[in-house]
Amino acid sequence: MKLTMLGTGNALVTECYNTCFILDDNRQYFMVDGGGNAVLTQIKHAGYNWMDMRHIFVTHKHVDHLLGIPSTAFRIMWMWLLSS
Repeated sequence: MKLTMLGTGNALVTECYNTCFILDDNRQYFMVDGGGNAVLTQIKHAGYNWMDMRHIFVTHKHVDHLLGIPSTAFRIMWMWLLSS
């Protein structure tokens, strides 16, 4: 199993990304938390494809763990609509 940190900052960070990481278990991808608005960018920079993410686990209801999930879902939906 491989752990990739996409962000480790708190709610007030300005120079890094909020909490988000990916667990990779034999190409089964599991995203934990989705803090920040740059989740898709961080996934890409880490060498993953957002289309391979199948599960998201949120550890708790704080903005720095949730903020990127709605915007990521919207961007994914928008990309899907543009490609069809």
